[in-house]
Amino acid sequence: MSLGQQWLDRQPARYKFWTKRRRWIRGCISFCLGLFLWASFSIGSTSAQFNSRQVEVPDGFGVAIHFTDPKPGEMELLEASGIRWIRADLVWLRTEVKKGQYDFAAYDRLLDQLERHNLRAIFILDYGNPLYDGGFSPHTDAGRQAFARWAVAAVKHFQGRGVVWEMYNEPNILPFWSPRPNVQDYIKLAKTVGQAIHRIYPQEVIIGPALAGSVNKPGRQEFLEACFQAGLLEDWSAVSIHPYRITRPETVARDYRQLRLLITKYAPPGKQIPIIAGEWGYPSSTAWRQGKVIDPTTQAKYLGRQWLNNLANEIPLSIWYDWQNNGPKADDPEHNYGLIGYSDPKQKRPTYEVKPAYRAAQTLNQTLEGFQFNKRLDVGRPDDYVLLFNQGNQVKIAAWTTTQSPHKAIIPTSAGSFRTLDYLGQNRKTLKATAQGLSLSLTDAPQYLTPTKANALLQLAAAWETLPLEQIVPGSQTIDVPLQLRNPLPTPIQVNTGSQTATIPPRQTRSLVTTVTPSRQGKSRPLRLEWQIQGIGSITQSTHLLLTNPLTATVLPMGANQLTVVLQNPAGTALNGRATLTNLQGLRANTPSQPIRFAPGETQKYLKFKASRTQSTYQAGLEVTEGGTQHTFPPQKFKAVINFANLGANTMGQALQTVPGGDAKVRSQQSLAVIPSASRYAPTVGRKVLKITYRFQAGWKYLHLLPTPQYQSRLKIQGQPQSLGLWINGDGSGNQMSLRYQDKTGQIFQPKSQTITWEGWRYITFALDGTDATVWGGAADGVVHYPIQLNSLLAIDNAKKQTTSGEIYVGQPTLVW
Repeated sequence: MSLGQQWLDRQPARYKFWTKRRRWIRGCISFCLGLFLWASFSIGSTSAQFNSRQVEVPDGFGVAIHFTDPKPGEMELLEASGIRWIRADLVWLRTEVKKGQYDFAAYDRLLDQLERHNLRAIFILDYGNPLYDGGFSPHTDAGRQAFARWAVAAVKHFQGRGVVWEMYNEPNILPFWSPRPNVQDYIKLAKTVGQAIHRIYPQEVIIGPALAGSVNKPGRQEFLEACFQAGLLEDWSAVSIHPYRITRPETVARDYRQLRLLITKYAPPGKQIPIIAGEWGYPSSTAWRQGKVIDPTTQAKYLGRQWLNNLANEIPLSIWYDWQNNGPKADDPEHNYGLIGYSDPKQKRPTYEVKPAYRAAQTLNQTLEGFQFNKRLDVGRPDDYVLLFNQGNQVKIAAWTTTQSPHKAIIPTSAGSFRTLDYLGQNRKTLKATAQGLSLSLTDAPQYLTPTKANALLQLAAAWETLPLEQIVPGSQTIDVPLQLRNPLPTPIQVNTGSQTATIPPRQTRSLVTTVTPSRQGKSRPLRLEWQIQGIGSITQSTHLLLTNPLTATVLPMGANQLTVVLQNPAGTALNGRATLTNLQGLRANTPSQPIRFAPGETQKYLKFKASRTQSTYQAGLEVTEGGTQHTFPPQKFKAVINFANLGANTMGQALQTVPGGDAKVRSQQSLAVIPSASRYAPTVGRKVLKITYRFQAGWKYLHLLPTPQYQSRLKIQGQPQSLGLWINGDGSGNQMSLRYQDKTGQIFQPKSQTITWEGWRYITFALDGTDATVWGGAADGVVHYPIQLNSLLAIDNAKKQTTSGEIYVGQPTLVW
C-alpha cells in the first residue's frame, strides 16, 4: 500500500467521502507523501500494516469473491457483515486477450464498488495465458517476462487504490500450477514479477505464495523453504498460506509456529514478515472430505473460532473462503463454503439466504469493532480459550473451549456485572462476577463478554505486556523474563511476580522480572507466568519455550531381559550426570541407575538396564540429574500387541497374514515368516521377529500385515494408547510404512507415513491419538472415539509406483501410553 493510502486510511469519514468521488485527490496525495517521506521508509516497512498488535476488529477480516460485477444488493450485504477485505483473482488470460494490450475495466468497476462500501482488495496475479507457454503456468523466460509486464501494467493502472498484490494462487498443487507443480519455475516467476514491480513501484505490497494446505504435510514446508532460500522474502511483505484441514481451527497453531520459525531463519535483517491466512473455510455440506459432515451451525462456530484464534496467533489478516455458496448441491462441498446461500445467476434481483456463518461474522465484527486483540488469558486448561481485547482502558472477552462437552471455567476478573452475547448475537444475559472471578460455562462456540463498569483486574491484564508466542532459550540455565505493567488505576498497586515484588504508582509503568530455570526435558516447554496484584487478584499468561539444548528420552519396549532408553542430545551439549529409572510397575530392574556422560558434540546414547517383566503391562520413566538440575521424563506404559515369542512356523499363519492392496491389475508377491532374532539384537528387539518379503510391479500397490479373522478379537485395546511402537529393520527402499486403526464409530485412521530411508534396526512409532492422520468413515470428525482396534499392524506402500522389492524385519509391536 502506498504511503498516501496509509495516511488516507487513518482520516475521518469526511475525507473518505471525497476520496470515493475524487480519485485524482488520492493519487496526488499518494504521490506527494510518498515523495516527501521516501527517505524515511524502506520497502520492508510496508509490512507494518500487517502488524497484528495494531489491527482493530474488523480490519483484519475478509472473504473470497468470484465476481467483478456484484448482483443487486450484494455489496450492501457484504458491507453489513462488517468485513473489510475481499480476495479475488486478477486473471491474466481475461485481461490480456491480445499480446501487450491490457483491459482492466471489469476490475475498475469492482474497485469502484469496493470503495463505496469501505472494502479493500487483494488481487491475485495468477494462472496461464494461451498467448504464452501454451496456456500453461509461465515456465519459460518469454512467458515469465510477459507475465511480469502484465503485472506491472496492473500495478500501474491501480496504483494508489490500496490493492495488495498476491503472487499466484496455490502454486504447489494441481490444477492451479500446470502442467504440474514445479517450485523452481514458481520461484523464477515470483522473482521476475517482484523485481519488476518494485523496480518501478517500490512501495507496492506483494505477498505470497498462497500455499495450499497444512504446512506440516509432506512437501509443503520444503516448497516454502525453497522460496525463502531463493530470496522471495525480500519482495514479500507477508507470507500467505491456505491452512485447510478437517480438524478444528485451533490445530493450526502448530503450522503457524513452524512457519514463523522458518520465516525468521530466512527473513532479511530487520524485516518483520507476518503470516496471512489468505484462504480458509469449512463447508456446510452433507458430504465433505473423508466423509466428514459439517452442518451450518458448526460452520458458524468454526468461523468465529478461526478468526479469533488467528488473532491470538498474530495473524493480522484472515480471508474466509467463501463469500457465497457456489452451487445448489447440499452434498457437494465446493458448493457450500459460503457465508450466504446460492443464488441463481438467472435471477435479475436475487434473494439471499443469510447462513449462520454470516451472522457469526457479523456478530464478531460488530461486538469487537474498534477493539484490538490483547492477549490470551491462561485459565488452567490448554483447551480453554479466553481472549482479552481492549480499546484503551475498555475491555471485552471472547471465550470458548475445544472440548466436546461444556464445562465451567473461572475467568480472572474483579467483582462486577458482565453482559454476554452468543456467537450469533443472541441469548443476551447478564452475569455476576465475584472477587474470585467470573464463573462461565464454556462451550464450543464463542461467547462475548463486556463488563458493565470498569473492571480493575481486566484493565490490569490488558495493561500487562504480552508474552511472545514462543521464546528460544537454553535449558538448565536461569533466565529472567521481564515484562512491563502499566498501572491504569487511580491508586497504587503492589505486584508479586513470584521472583520480585514492587509497588507501581498510578499511571506509571514498571518492568518486573520473573526468574525461571527451565528443564532441558523435551524440545519445547510451556511457561506459565502468574502475577499477583495484592487485594485485586491474579492474572496468568503463557508462552512456549523452545529449547536450544533439548534433552529427550524415549523408553523402548522390553526386549529379552533388557529395558533400553534412548537419550538424545541433538545440540551436542556436554553433560555429566546420572540416569535413574523411575515409576517402575510390572517389571524389575537389576540396577535401576547408571552414570551418563555426553562429550561435547555427542548427540545420542542408548542406556541399557537389565530387567525382567513381572506383568504383561509394564511401565517405566526416567530421571536425569545434571548438577543441581533434575530432568524428569514421565513414565511410559507398554503392552505387547502380539507376543512374537509365542509364534512358530506352524502357528504364525493362524495369527497373521499379508494381504495386497491397491490396483488389482498391478502384480505383487509377498511372504511372511517368523524367525529367531540375530543374537546381537535379541536383547533389544526380542527373541523372534517377522520377516516380510515383497515385490511390487510398477503402479499403485501396497501390502497390509493383518491379523487373521479368528485372531482379530484378541487385538481389542483398552484405554487410550498414544502410539504403537515397533522395531523395523529397514531396506532403504524409499517405500512408505504406516498402519490403520478403527474407533468405536467405525472411523478409520491412518497415521502419517514414514519413509524407509534406513538400513538396519530402528525403533519407530505411529500415533494412535488421531494426530496427523488421514481419516474416513464412521464419525469422520477426526476425533478418536475410544475404544480403538488395530485393523492393520503395518502397511508397506510402493510410494514411487515403480518396480520395487525388498525385505523388512519387524520386532515386537507394542502399545504405548
